Amino acid sequence: MKNNLKTVEHLVRTDYFNLWNKTKESPFVANDMEKLYLASDDLVIIDPDFQSLDKDLNTRQKGFDKIFPLLTGPWEFIESGGIESIDSIELQELGGHILASIEAKGTLHFKDGNIHHLDRKATQIWKSSDDHWLICYEHVS
Repeated sequence: MKNNLKTVEHLVRTDYFNLWNKTKESPFVANDMEKLYLASDDLVIIDPDFQSLDKDLNTRQKGFDKIFPLLTGPWEFIESGGIESIDSIELQELGGHILASIEAKGTLHFKDGNIHHLDRKATQIWKSSDDHWLICYEHVS
């Protein structure tokens, strides 16, 4: 049980951090999402930033194939940035899943010169799948 918590904490602090933090030398790689997110119709993400793409878009989306372009599309407009620090992680094992509560800060530098500061909280549910852990639910605020 304790090993599972340590594994997920490591995934958040390394792979998740690196996925959402890109430099000019290390651009966003969309396929890296499949290493962290459940690639099925069961994936659910709630993110208010979805409405920055389309104001009529529901902030709750379901299914990897539907969510994938919503999460990857904006990166074509971003020069660098993303998560700069993960300030806290709280983990709890619940019936074969792990609940993660994360607080993170960062900055996005857009190609048009705009800068957007991030102060995010995320609640995630991680599910064990084929001997590794994947996010099956994420609520970002």
